[in-house]
Amino acid sequence: APQQYSALVPTNGSLAVFAQVSILEHAAAGTPLFTVRATDRDSGDNGRVSYRVLSPVGGAFHIHPDNGTLFANKLVELDPQSPLVDVLVE
Repeated sequence: APQQYSALVPTNGSLAVFAQVSILEHAAAGTPLFTVRATDRDSGDNGRVSYRVLSPVGGAFHIHPDNGTLFANKLVELDPQSPLVDVLVE
C-alpha cells in the first residue's frame, strides 16, 4: 500500500511528532484516511496542537483542526511510478 507522510511546521519553537502511515489507494472522497496524533512538549496554550493542511495544493486533502483526522477530498489515485505523497500539516 502506498504511504502518506505528514509533518508539522512548528510555529512556537518546539517540534511536534508525527508518524508515517499507509493508506489504501482509490479511497473515495470523504473517506477518513488516518488520524494524526501530535505531541508538543510546551505547556499551556503553546502545547495545544491544532491542524491544517499546508500542502499538497489543489485541495486533495483536508484535516479536522481539533482531532487531526485527515480526509480525502477526492478519489485518491497515485502515480504508480511514484506512489508517495507528502502531506504537510501544520
